[in-house]
Amino acid sequence: MARLVRPTAKGPQGEHPTRLMFIDLAVTQLENRLPEEISIDSILDVAGLTKGALYHHFTDFAELIEIALVVRFARYVDESIESLTAMASTASSRQEVLAGMAAVTAETQRPDRKNIRFARAHVLTLASRNPRLAEKLAVEQLRLTDALTDLIAGAQQHGWFTNDFDPRAGAVLIQAYTLGRIVDDITTEPVDPEAWEKLITRLIERVFT
Repeated sequence: MARLVRPTAKGPQGEHPTRLMFIDLAVTQLENRLPEEISIDSILDVAGLTKGALYHHFTDFAELIEIALVVRFARYVDESIESLTAMASTASSRQEVLAGMAAVTAETQRPDRKNIRFARAHVLTLASRNPRLAEKLAVEQLRLTDALTDLIAGAQQHGWFTNDFDPRAGAVLIQAYTLGRIVDDITTEPVDPEAWEKLITRLIERVFT
């Protein structure tokens, strides 16, 4: 199996401690608030620092929030890549790859993870109107697409997946149905999780093999 891209989003080496503290505080607040609900004072009060200290490390307050959004998004990416890496490192047959992909899908599609799906969809929406955020987010999105592409290409090289489709297109398809579950998250009569997982497994088998 081709080696997957390893997670690298824990922050650049040599980041100033104060800058990292500001980012961590913003990420923490994003767990319970929308970006627009976070004020500069709410960050400074916890940090015990001044606006001057914040502006020394960031162009403006909006940049801090953007970086925090990307860091949180990157954690979701790392989680997915780690799951794929663990699966790819042990798979030795077509059936094991399919079973592993089904297991990863089941984990990411759990009903209790809908808040994560909403958060990912929200930051993507924000990025569509914010070029600076979009540029930062694109780096993390590329890591996930590359990891999935490596997984699919490796399976194709082993003869476990058919070669009549582009592995990168397959990588985008996987992300599309994973995030696409959000349309069911807002309904009052959601689809049965087991039925959904069974359909995705069938999709993977029909399209990839």
